[in-house]
Amino acid sequence: MQPSTPTRTRSLVAGLAALTLAVATVTTAAPTQLAAAGAPGATPSPGLAVAAMPAPVPTSVAPVPTPAGPLAATLSLSDSRITMVHNDGCGPWRAWPELDTATVTVVNQGGAPAAGLDVTFAVEGPLRLTGPAVVSTGADGVAQADVAVIGDQLPWTPGSTLPGAVRATVGGHEAAGSPAGISVEVSYPLMPAPARAELVPLETPPGKSDVPVRVQVGGGCTEPRAYLPVTWSVTGSASLSGVTATLNGQGHATVVVHDSVAETVTLTAQVQGYMAATTTLTFGPTPTASPTPDPTHSPTPLSKVLAQILAAFQAILAFLRTFHWPWVVLGA
Repeated sequence: MQPSTPTRTRSLVAGLAALTLAVATVTTAAPTQLAAAGAPGATPSPGLAVAAMPAPVPTSVAPVPTPAGPLAATLSLSDSRITMVHNDGCGPWRAWPELDTATVTVVNQGGAPAAGLDVTFAVEGPLRLTGPAVVSTGADGVAQADVAVIGDQLPWTPGSTLPGAVRATVGGHEAAGSPAGISVEVSYPLMPAPARAELVPLETPPGKSDVPVRVQVGGGCTEPRAYLPVTWSVTGSASLSGVTATLNGQGHATVVVHDSVAETVTLTAQVQGYMAATTTLTFGPTPTASPTPDPTHSPTPLSKVLAQILAAFQAILAFLRTFHWPWVVLGA
């Protein structure tokens, strides 16, 4: 038999009242249980055993740095050109400047210097690094490396230009301005004549219409300057022949100056890379050739002839006396 509706309603109301009483009991007992667990300011309830809760262990968390943003690296050079020169036109070549400094500046996105980063330097062409290839940036975000020419004893050709370059990378990325070009230019040594380029007449002009002349380059050099082009010129009515247009291995070149007019002319030799060397030559009329006496056909003076005749006659008389010829004896 099913209960009636009023009976079911009374049972539901009684259940809700019991649930409300239970919740209130638990809420009232909570401070007592916390005191048993060691909560400050609470008194544990008698006869109630509550397990003590372990104290929480503090933990430290490392701060996460704020990203500084992407890096910016820039490469610059103290010089873009190195010139190879002679100290005095002789001896080894010298580089000017001797060292070229490559500088890399690294900053973060905010423009602050980035310190402690490795910068890798590399060179191309006739260049070399004088120090390590990897350099760390300092507190100012700067790393530097010195660059020099490979060597000063190489067979440099005057007037030539050799291309070179410096590269720089940071974190595998090439810096802005990399590669930076460096041109190695080989200069011509300018030496005053006749200290290094000198004209030497090989014959004395007077009485001659053709005079060979030599230009020599080297002077006091340990090794002569060889195989350089030479340009000749002469003033007046003179002309040139037998022109040598290039210095030989001894630093010499020759020319023959011809002039049939009595005059003084100026001969100029321009050796490439040297100041012009000049000399003057004076030509005069060719003297008339006078006959050379022949010693075997020279005329004999009359007195010498008479003396020779007298000597011969006396020799004959002396011979005849040896035979005691009367007239010879009387004549004696």
